[in-house]
Amino acid sequence: EIAEPDDVVDLAGVRLGATPMRFEQWPPKQRMEDEAHSRDSRRLAMDRLEGRRGGGAGARDVPNSALWPYYEVAVSDLLLPPLSEGADELKGYRVMDMSQKLDAAFLLANRWFQENDGRSLGFMETGAALLSSSKVSMPYVMRQLQGMAVFKKHQIANNATSPATATTTSLDEFLAGSGADELTAAELRAVMVGGFGDRPDSAAAPTDLSEVRVSVLLGTENGSALAVWVAEQAAIRVEFLIGHDCLGGGPQAEQNLLRFMLGLAEAEGATKLRCRARFTEDGMLFAPPCFKNLGLQRVVTDRDEDWIELDMSKEESAVDREAGLLAESDALWAEVEESPEAVAGLRTWLAVLGLESHLQVVNDWCEEMGAASLDEIIDSREDIADALGDRLSHAEREAMVKRSY
Repeated sequence: EIAEPDDVVDLAGVRLGATPMRFEQWPPKQRMEDEAHSRDSRRLAMDRLEGRRGGGAGARDVPNSALWPYYEVAVSDLLLPPLSEGADELKGYRVMDMSQKLDAAFLLANRWFQENDGRSLGFMETGAALLSSSKVSMPYVMRQLQGMAVFKKHQIANNATSPATATTTSLDEFLAGSGADELTAAELRAVMVGGFGDRPDSAAAPTDLSEVRVSVLLGTENGSALAVWVAEQAAIRVEFLIGHDCLGGGPQAEQNLLRFMLGLAEAEGATKLRCRARFTEDGMLFAPPCFKNLGLQRVVTDRDEDWIELDMSKEESAVDREAGLLAESDALWAEVEESPEAVAGLRTWLAVLGLESHLQVVNDWCEEMGAASLDEIIDSREDIADALGDRLSHAEREAMVKRSY
């Protein structure tokens, strides 16, 4: 069960990294990605040198969430229609508005983070990116939920009736007095105002802040998702969209939640959807699968850096290519295993060299030369290489000649 606000008093058992957290503690004493970066600094440095992803680029630092780029689409150009409550796609989910239950949303996000943080990889890049971007995003989500709650209390203490009546000026007064460093302040400012979290011009007139909403699609068997978003003028701005079971039903829940929020916003006159992408632990830009499915395109700005976006379409072709190679290999092994070996151990010796497809030619050589043991074959490996001739590449010939065992 999700806790009600009055039931959540002390969250000292919730941890970001190794630091016990209270929900009402903002700015946090320790930023989780700072600890993670320190812990993994050697790995990151090695990844950069080796260029583990992105060609020669290698791993990079994850940028501040205020800089994560937006993707957008006009409602009229959506590839899938918005959803309303009761739609077939929402069966098996519980739709929840947690905008006034930020502490409950915090606990939910923390639970998801702890579950995903303990998972390991061992699959192709889409799965790795989904899990990695989830691990990166959740601490940011939790920190913003904390900041929104503390700002709300600040507003009430200053006789504001609700956060909806807050202005850009009252937000910056709160940030200035909070003791938050510039990065942490920029994160919260980006959520509340949008954009890159820049400080406003001191001469600019204050503007009212739109209410930041927190919506959850809670599934029993279909995965779950959480979104932090704002309906402003004719657009819906989604700052965070993250699924729970990121390797299962989470991505589909993200898509269904986005379509449901679009249904709500469309009823309020919204004509455009804008949503931030995510980053993986090694600093690669990752657009969730629902972006492509719904038709979202990246918004190019003058603040963009040379981020490398993971291209999942290439992975799909790689999957097909790998499947073809596996099928070809299986067929080859079936053919080879049907061929007898003239000398016991010959098939294995050739397989170690990756030359099992030449078994029949080497069999013929053995019969012609009267070779009766594997030792004789190994001693005569240069003659065998000569017999294979142009069937071997230069590297294959060198490998065979050097293989003295």
